[in-house]
Amino acid sequence: MSTAAQIARFIRWKEWAPPTFNLVWVLGLYIAVAYDLPVDRFALTFVVFFIFAFTQAALAYLVNDWGDRRIDRRQFKSNAFNGLSPLESALALTLVVIVAFIAGTPLIYHTGFAVLWVTWAVIMAAYSLPPLRLKTRGVVGIAACITAQWFLPVLLAFSAFDVAGGADMWILAVAFSLHGISLLIRHQRKNHLRQVHARANTLGATLSTEQLTRLYGLSLLVDKIAVGVLVVTAALALRSMDLLAARLLAAGLAAAYAFSLFKTFGPAIMALRAGDVIDPHRRGAGTMPRLAHRRLLDLILPLALGLGAALRLPLYGLFLCMYILGSVIWLGVEWSLPGSMQTLAEVFIRRGGSRSR
Repeated sequence: MSTAAQIARFIRWKEWAPPTFNLVWVLGLYIAVAYDLPVDRFALTFVVFFIFAFTQAALAYLVNDWGDRRIDRRQFKSNAFNGLSPLESALALTLVVIVAFIAGTPLIYHTGFAVLWVTWAVIMAAYSLPPLRLKTRGVVGIAACITAQWFLPVLLAFSAFDVAGGADMWILAVAFSLHGISLLIRHQRKNHLRQVHARANTLGATLSTEQLTRLYGLSLLVDKIAVGVLVVTAALALRSMDLLAARLLAAGLAAAYAFSLFKTFGPAIMALRAGDVIDPHRRGAGTMPRLAHRRLLDLILPLALGLGAALRLPLYGLFLCMYILGSVIWLGVEWSLPGSMQTLAEVFIRRGGSRSR
């Protein structure tokens, strides 16, 4: 195994990179459109914040593995520190802490950033490490996880660009947090039996399978509303550009959401009443559920915002291309592209995978 492959396995990038990638891009492009940022100011801050977000996400997952290392060893579960001596584990974690700290130093002089960053670090540590280990405290653990993974990162993004404090910042933070709750409940539902057998003190382990299914179904209904809030907020930012093409983008964005809601809300209610759930994140899920909960956020929303930014300043088109290439090649996002476009995406993904091997 190459050194790069060993590092990738150690930091578990496949688990945290896709949601972090999409969150950073959506927030960055939204701020560019809503606050009319010049390209030079946006570019430098975005690159620095992108690196910051990825290093903090890697650190958070490693700290979580550090807190679970003894339990995972007893249960024969995968853990980043498996096979490492105590000294090697401590040195590896210390190195990541140093890298994460260096990545954040260029941003600490932005308004409120240092306070938000320290708050994030405290909650992240309290979630995973003793004596608190909030992850074992039911609803409190979920609140801590969502705050660190979704709510505070939105505030940090606005602070990094020096545009914090507006109502849209709080709206986006709450909407992304609600979206994150549905993903977290899905994770606990998926690992329910393992948590029960391990006698974990998580919320998922204290509920029955039926209760978790119902809770997940309810969280998906809330997620539909949260996605709608994100879409409307982005559409209003596009309309404020006072360009016909931008207004058409806003209308198309709103229409895509309305159509997905129309096609999925009724079936979701019927499934919930039957004690079942339509999981949009499951492989093989229908096109409409995936559109309502995934494609609007990881494809349509950033594309619309990127196009809107490029309409005002064409240089933003470079960032839009970077997003598309990063999504299709690096992260291997399985977009439902028609015909030859789908084939082209698969070719790029295969080439990217063969080069990494």
